[in-house]
Amino acid sequence: MTTPPFDCDIRSTDPDQTGHRRARFRDGWREAAKGHYYPDEVLRALTWDNLGNRLGALFPAASPQLVDELYEWCVRQQREQGQPAAGPRRTESTTAPAEVAAD
Repeated sequence: MTTPPFDCDIRSTDPDQTGHRRARFRDGWREAAKGHYYPDEVLRALTWDNLGNRLGALFPAASPQLVDELYEWCVRQQREQGQPAAGPRRTESTTAPAEVAAD
């Protein structure tokens, strides 16, 4: 399963500032695990909430611990890329980290 591309990344670049970003990521994941997928127009701007929904659509049965590990991976990936809020247009589909995709 692939998810729609996004036009801009508007995620906070300091997601560890509060627990709010992690909670939004988990909320999006839970919605997808229940079969509630966000419409393409919502997914156009990447947020922590809809990133959780995208990944939850790919891995609906993930444990809460794995959801938290994937959130942490996403935070590290964002830091490594130096992705500013409202960053460049993305056209690729969401893919899982290699260590998850291999399982």
